[in-house]
Amino acid sequence: MSQPSITISALNADGVYLFPSTAPEFTQALSPARPKELDVLLPYAVLIKNDTDKEIIGYSVRWNCRDASGNAGAPEVNRFDFSTFSSVIAPHGSQLVSSSIGPISADIQWSGDLQGETERLVSYYSRQQNIAVRLDAVLFKDGTAIGLDGNNWISRWKAHIDAEREVYGLASRAEPAELRA
Repeated sequence: MSQPSITISALNADGVYLFPSTAPEFTQALSPARPKELDVLLPYAVLIKNDTDKEIIGYSVRWNCRDASGNAGAPEVNRFDFSTFSSVIAPHGSQLVSSSIGPISADIQWSGDLQGETERLVSYYSRQQNIAVRLDAVLFKDGTAIGLDGNNWISRWKAHIDAEREVYGLASRAEPAELRA
């Protein structure tokens, strides 16, 4: 079976870029310490590059797939951690991302589960005719958000942050005995 047609779209005008595996930036970002068994996924992975002065604390990437029969699927990766508001992608930083597995880095430990997931993804992608990868939404640490946000991640992230803020506010005003309860 032939390789599917892969197109990439990103928020380039906003300083956040998405690069395909064929871009020099992608190759430069590959960690030599990554599990080489993941290399079969690299043609379907993307590099998110944050060329802004702001920290990215959340993002959503979609892989809109269509097979030869016209069946559609849309694996999606969403990455955020609002409990610490840690940077997911630092200013002027980048991250390699694959659907389902998420970030590809030297931190990944190869396992039987990861091997099974990798084989499942390669099998799925090999049956596709077209794959359109889109950076759907980005949330910066300063609260600004950009993107088409087709799955309403920006509003979900805002609700999550508002809920944490409300719990923190209630906890900070509560008496110590109320907190224990």
